[in-house]
Amino acid sequence: HNDIALLELDQPLSFNSYVTPICIGNREFTNALLKHGMGTVSGWGSMLFRGRPATVLQILKVPFVDRPTCLKSTSTTILQNMFCAGFPAGGSDTCGGDSGGPYTTEIEGTWFLTGITSWGEECAKPGKYGIYTRVSKYLKWI
Repeated sequence: HNDIALLELDQPLSFNSYVTPICIGNREFTNALLKHGMGTVSGWGSMLFRGRPATVLQILKVPFVDRPTCLKSTSTTILQNMFCAGFPAGGSDTCGGDSGGPYTTEIEGTWFLTGITSWGEECAKPGKYGIYTRVSKYLKWI
């Protein structure tokens, strides 16, 4: 249930237009950011359930879903270290192969890592949402 990894690199990264640092806010700030509305997810995963991986990086804005709505949408346990995002009508979502990718939230030109794509029930299915690891729950560990 702790769907998160932290890598220690042998060498420092070289930042460029493709590799940039991102902010991680404290728990209260991150919770406020999430409730702010839209997050941005990206990945190379399948475009359709059980489909082929994307050949071009996909980027999608998805709305945060409040906890009561999230819990009602599934019989699977959603722990406190998880949150839901997506569209009630389905249509657009993360999919297989996107897991581990970022859920980011932008405010006043600054980007924050607020979640990590974890799992979902199929992809873009009406009434179902993507499940994300809540990064702020792991600040001490990070």
